[in-house]
Amino acid sequence: PMHQSFYYHAMELLPAFTKDQFADIDKHRSALLLGTKDRYAGLRICIGDHLLTAIKEAEVFVVGCGAIGCELLKNYAMIGLGTGNPTENSGCKKRGRIVITDPCLLYTSDAAD
Repeated sequence: PMHQSFYYHAMELLPAFTKDQFADIDKHRSALLLGTKDRYAGLRICIGDHLLTAIKEAEVFVVGCGAIGCELLKNYAMIGLGTGNPTENSGCKKRGRIVITDPCLLYTSDAAD
């Protein structure tokens, strides 16, 4: 399931470019991609390295892993939320994490045979 397309409309996250900067957009795009060989290169173009680092360093608490919670966690995984690891080459200053809790109880009688 991680080999899916993910579309999220959030134009307010894009940097405000002036008219002169639009002519230079290819140089800006290649500068953002220079030296990056990770799966977040496309997201880095859209939101920038600073915001991507903030997403990776985020600490999130999720209550419930039902239908909505499961989809939310999948989307978190696709954007790299909470994956920050303060190593030498990561650019992250702190470790991100996702804490999950689900108060539901599962009984063996509920399981399908």
